[in-house]
Amino acid sequence: MRTEDTMGTARTCILVAGTHRSGTSAATRVVNLLGADVTRKLAAAAPGINDRGYWESTAIFPIHDELLRGLGSSWDDVFPLAGRWTETSVAQQAKHRIIAEIEEDFANSALFVVKDPRLVHLLPLWLEILDELQIEPIVVIPFRNPVEVALSLEKRDRMTIAKSNLMYVHGYLEVELASRGRRRVLIHYENLLADWRGFAEALRRIAGPRLPIPNAGTIGEIDNFLTRDLHRNRCSREGLAREPATAATIVEIYDRMVEAAEKGDDAALRNSSDRIRATVAEATRLYKELVIAERDGRLASASGSSP
Repeated sequence: MRTEDTMGTARTCILVAGTHRSGTSAATRVVNLLGADVTRKLAAAAPGINDRGYWESTAIFPIHDELLRGLGSSWDDVFPLAGRWTETSVAQQAKHRIIAEIEEDFANSALFVVKDPRLVHLLPLWLEILDELQIEPIVVIPFRNPVEVALSLEKRDRMTIAKSNLMYVHGYLEVELASRGRRRVLIHYENLLADWRGFAEALRRIAGPRLPIPNAGTIGEIDNFLTRDLHRNRCSREGLAREPATAATIVEIYDRMVEAAEKGDDAALRNSSDRIRATVAEATRLYKELVIAERDGRLASASGSSP
């Protein structure tokens, strides 16, 4: 990791890596308005889903999807990627394509932002790429009450809360581990909407003067963008505790992220994540083959062939 005094000369990429429906789009637009360049290949807004835009590249997320398929996974997989996956041929092919996109989209950018929820799984490859390109990474990890995430995924994808919870657990365990030792900021979606200035200050402490102090125009733009109607499917911490489908593990992950974001100290989050990761890994070994077999059987039945 580069020292503080080299940050002034290095190019910087802010990677926004949170699970689907966790506030990644809102966080990315704020980072963009604060002064980071965003892709010129923006995905279109989706009325009723992402009314104010996804703020992600139409070139990058297909590369990510193809990579995940090549690894036997998908954006909504409930299992973590296999060890040493970055060394596979499909990962190295994706790496070359991503480098080409960075060079095309951000060749003249000293500070830029990249967002895709798939980054919770694919962050190790991006960090490898940025290190090779001598671009300093900063990882922004938006997170949200897991019940709110589940309700949003149910509306958008008709996903069950059980599946959403598994994605939440694996996604945040993976991104927390991959971002250790890197400059990172955790941001609670609710706090981003309530007062984005705290997030901006935390980010600027890491990015340095390359991220300018917001002027009146910037403040107005961000205030107009982050209106409270962006916060749908609300659930309090008490509501999370009462939700019968939510295991204690997911509550603990959420609570430790809240503490780390509020205190600026991630020691408890790291300790908790290590313990939970070991427990979840053992549980995954017990049910993974059964889940895969049942999934493959459903797919075969749907295609008209015998399972």
